Amino acid sequence: MNSMTRARGRNGPDYHPDNHRALEAATALGRALAVQGRRPEATQQLTRCATAWREHFGARHPHTVAVEADLAALTRL
Repeated sequence: MNSMTRARGRNGPDYHPDNHRALEAATALGRALAVQGRRPEATQQLTRCATAWREHFGARHPHTVAVEADLAALTRL
C-alpha cells in the first residue's frame, strides 16, 4: 500500500504519519475554508487535522499547536 492509498480512508482521509505532506495540505485547506468564511467546513476540517497532528506527532508539535490556535480563533468569531 502506497502513501496515497493510505491517505484515503473509508470514512474520509486517513492522515497517516508517513504522509505528513497530505496532513499539511489538509491543514492548509482548512485554513483556506476559514478565510473564505466557510466556518462549519473549516471547523470540521481543522478538527480532523488537529486530532491527526496530536495523535501522530504529539501535543507540543508546532503544527499541532498552530492548528489548535486556528480552531480557537474560529470559535471566537
